[in-house]
Amino acid sequence: MTEYLELGHMTAVPNYTGPPEKVYFLPHHAVFKADSTTTKTRVVFDGSAKTNSGLSLNNLLHTGPKLQQDLPNILTRWRKYAYVYTADIEKMFRQIFLHPEDRDYHRILYRDNPRQCIQEFQLNTVTYGSGPATYLSVRVLHQLAADEEHRFPRASKILRQDFYVDDLLTGTHSLQDAKALYHEIIELLKLGKMNLLKWTSNCPELMAAIPDHLREKGSILLKEEDTIKELGVYWCPLKDIFQFKINLNKKEVLTKRSIVSETASIFDPIGWLAPVILRAKLIIQLIWKEEIDWDFKPSDTVIRMWRDFRADIKNIETIQIPRWTNYTPEARVEIHGFADASTKASAACVYMRTTVNNKTTVFLLTARTKVAPVKGHITLPRMELSAAVLLANLMKTTLQSLEIRPDAIHAWTDSMITLAWIKRDPSTWNTYVAHRVAKIHKAIPRDIWGHVETEENPADIASRGTTAALLASHKRWWGGPIWLRHPQHMWPSIRNKHLKDFDDALLEGTGCLFTLNVMNSTATVMAALESVPEPPQATETFLNKFSSFRRFVLVIATLLRFADNSRKSPEKRVKGSPTATEIQKAKLRVFGMIQATFLSEELKALQTNKPLPNKSKIKDLNPYLEDGLIRVGAHPFWPFEATPSKLRRRPPAFAVTKCSPRRHSALPYQSSHAK
Repeated sequence: MTEYLELGHMTAVPNYTGPPEKVYFLPHHAVFKADSTTTKTRVVFDGSAKTNSGLSLNNLLHTGPKLQQDLPNILTRWRKYAYVYTADIEKMFRQIFLHPEDRDYHRILYRDNPRQCIQEFQLNTVTYGSGPATYLSVRVLHQLAADEEHRFPRASKILRQDFYVDDLLTGTHSLQDAKALYHEIIELLKLGKMNLLKWTSNCPELMAAIPDHLREKGSILLKEEDTIKELGVYWCPLKDIFQFKINLNKKEVLTKRSIVSETASIFDPIGWLAPVILRAKLIIQLIWKEEIDWDFKPSDTVIRMWRDFRADIKNIETIQIPRWTNYTPEARVEIHGFADASTKASAACVYMRTTVNNKTTVFLLTARTKVAPVKGHITLPRMELSAAVLLANLMKTTLQSLEIRPDAIHAWTDSMITLAWIKRDPSTWNTYVAHRVAKIHKAIPRDIWGHVETEENPADIASRGTTAALLASHKRWWGGPIWLRHPQHMWPSIRNKHLKDFDDALLEGTGCLFTLNVMNSTATVMAALESVPEPPQATETFLNKFSSFRRFVLVIATLLRFADNSRKSPEKRVKGSPTATEIQKAKLRVFGMIQATFLSEELKALQTNKPLPNKSKIKDLNPYLEDGLIRVGAHPFWPFEATPSKLRRRPPAFAVTKCSPRRHSALPYQSSHAK
C-alpha cells in the first residue's frame, strides 16, 4: 500500500460527507504467492461486495466486450515460431488512470499500523477486482496499437493478437527478426508508459541482450486470468517443451462439490490431456445421474473411480510436448483433423504435418471432447455426426489461430454413415442431420473428408478415454496414425470414393429417406437405421413403400449389416444373404422403431414403472416391457395405427385391431397368410 502512495496510484482524501449513492468503499485484502518471482504479496480489491442497498459496484458496471484472444489460440499460434519469448507488463492495470469523476467509487479505508487512525483513500487507477478492469486495460493496448501503427506496424499487430491481458507470447522465424521485434515492442509500450518484465526465451542469444533484472528465472506457468489451478501447464525455455505439474490436495471427505471443484481446477486449455480428462467428465456425469445435493457423498462406485483417477493423473508429469512444430515459411504444411465417437463421448483432434527437406514430422495441435447427454438417447451414428461437427469447428478455429495458408487440409472419420451424410447437400436429410451437416459445410469444405480405420483413428482414444500412464507413451495420440509420416500414396484411398461400400446403395435422399437397390428390388428405408421417433405420417409413408413385411425386414437386415461392416476392416466384413440371427435382429429393430413412434407414451410409462395413460388403446391388454419392447402375451405388439393404409382395407386377419390380443402381430406375418 505504501507503494500505491509513492507511485500516485492512490491518494489520501478527506472523509466523504456527500450523498451515499455517490461513493463506494472497496474491501481489500492481501494475497500471498510464494511462487511469484517479482511480487510475493498483492492487494486484491473486492468490487463484488454488496452494500446495504443489496448492490455492489460490479452490479452497476458494464464489464465490456471480450477483446483479448483465447489463450488456446495464442498458444497454438506460438508453436509455429522457431524463436519465441514471453514477458509480462509491469503493473498493467495500475498504468491506466481513472477519470477523476469516477474515483469516489473506488475509495478504500486503510491505516499503515494499528496505532494510526483509519483514513480514507481514493484509488486513481484501474482496480484489479472491478468488473471492467480487463476490458479497460486491453482496450488501452489496442488504442496504443492503433495510434502508433504507422511507426510500429509489427509491434502493433502483436499488441492486438499476442497478448493475453498482460502476458506476451510471441515469436519469429529468425533470430535477427526476434531481436528487432524485441526492441520494437519495448519502444511501442514505452509510449504508453508501460514496461515489460519477466522476459524469457528459448534462444540464449536473445536472452543475452536482455538486462538481468528484466529476466524470468525457471519455467513459465501458462494460465488463464483469475484462475487458481491445481494442474498447470508449464513451458521450459531451456528444453523448449511443455510439461504438466499436478498438486491435488488429499481430501478426507469426498462430496459432489469437492469432486466437481477439483475437476474444474484441472487446466488443459488446448486439450492435450483430453483422453485423461474425459474420465473425470464421465465421473461428473455419473454424479449428476445420482441426483444428490452438493455436499453429499457420492456412491462407493463413484468414489472408487475418482480415487483411481486421482492416483493415475500424477503420471501426466512424465509427459513432455515439444513446443515448436518444425514449421517454417518454406515448409510444406498440412492440417489433419480426426473425429470419432463412442456411446460415452464424441472427440476431435487436429494435427500439423510439416515436411522440410523430405523430412516429415507430425504434432498434435489441439483436441476437444464432449460427453454424451445425460438425458435421452443419441444413437451412435448421430454421435459420430456430432463428432464431425466438433472437428469442423475445431479445425476452423485452429486455422484462424495459425494465420497460415496450409498446402492441404484433410478431415477424417471412421464412420461411413457420417461420410454419406456430409457428401450430400443438407436438404437431402431430416432436420437433425441437415442442421449439423450444414454446420460442417459452413466450417470446412465437404470434399476434404476421408475415411480412416478405427484402429488408426487417434480421436478414438479421446472418445473412449484412457489413463495418464498409457497416454504418456501413446504414439498415435501425440503423432497421429503412422501413415501420416509416409507419402500420400500410402494413405487411406477413400475420399471421393468413400461410398464404394455402398455398392447396393444409390443415395437419392429426400428428407430422412434414401433409395436402395436390394436383391433386385427398390425400397425406401430410413437413412442411418436410427431408432428415432418420426411423426406418424412419415412412418406410415415409410411403411407403405413395402409390399411385404419379409421384404421390409430383409432391407433392414442388409443395412444393419452394412453399418456393422463399415466399422470393420475389409477382410473381417460379412458377405452373403442375411442370416437368421441378422433377420431376427432386424425384426426387433422394426418393432422398436414402430413402438417408439406410435406408443411413445406407453413406452415411457412402462420404462418408469408408471401406470399407462387412461387414453391408451392397449391399457386393457396387460402389456409389459421386455428387452425394451412392449409385449402382449409372448409377442411384440404392433399398433393398428402403424399398419399401412392399403393393408387396413384387406380382411381383418391382415391388420391389428385396437382390442384383439390374438391378432396384434398379424401384420408382420401377413405375407405367409396371403399366400
